[in-house]
Amino acid sequence: MTQANFAAANDLLKAGVFKEMGSLGPGEGFAIAEFPSGEEALRLGSRFFPMMLTQMREIISWEKTQEIVLNEAKAAVKRKKK
Repeated sequence: MTQANFAAANDLLKAGVFKEMGSLGPGEGFAIAEFPSGEEALRLGSRFFPMMLTQMREIISWEKTQEIVLNEAKAAVKRKKK
């Protein structure tokens, strides 16, 4: 990673865009951030290409996960009874 990439990442960390950053080993790291959309995340991640490849994942809160999974399971049971 170049000095310019380190400087850009530090600026984003200081600005609060990145909540956490770290290294997973040589040439591999991570950043945790919140964005209003996947498009915004892609736009920001593209700044570091080709020096760094990005992989984006959305984290769904535990509360929302329970709600979705339980509702879908209940709907599946209803469909099966028909």
